[in-house]
Amino acid sequence: MQLAACLWTAGAGAVGANVEDLRGDGEALWSLEEQVWRLKRVLEVAAENGCTGFVINARCDVFNLAWSKGAKSGADGDEALLREVVRRGKAYLEAGATTVFVWGGAGRGVRDHEIRTLVGEFGGRLAVKLGEGENALSVRELADIGVARISVGPSLYLAGNKAVREVAGRIVQGGRL
Repeated sequence: MQLAACLWTAGAGAVGANVEDLRGDGEALWSLEEQVWRLKRVLEVAAENGCTGFVINARCDVFNLAWSKGAKSGADGDEALLREVVRRGKAYLEAGATTVFVWGGAGRGVRDHEIRTLVGEFGGRLAVKLGEGENALSVRELADIGVARISVGPSLYLAGNKAVREVAGRIVQGGRL
């Protein structure tokens, strides 16, 4: 969520928001200093409006941005990206975020060892999107690792749309529901 929307949300009486570090153009991240300021500002507005327990799920798009721009997955590059996620995530938590949401993007996701590392580095205050496919960790496995928050994002909506398209296709072909 962009800062203006978060400020409005906090001022309107909401009790939490996602605050992304990906700039509105989707081409770059806010600098660490800018993002920390943005997080603190949301918390200030929430407190000014009587919500001292405002929840911020601070989204960290380091992985997502790198892989969407064509970075190749490999030990050295992945470790450098992971170190940047840790650096940024710790700063977001120190600024007052409740959790840090780390998303690897639709094509790659966040790997098991990265999740384990981030849970440890963030004291369990990690949020991730539930992965798809047979190699993805289950809700139970993520909980056992210590992930604090699991999101499904638009996955249920997309799965529902897929089911509707399949049924509509059968109908159009003269079939049944």
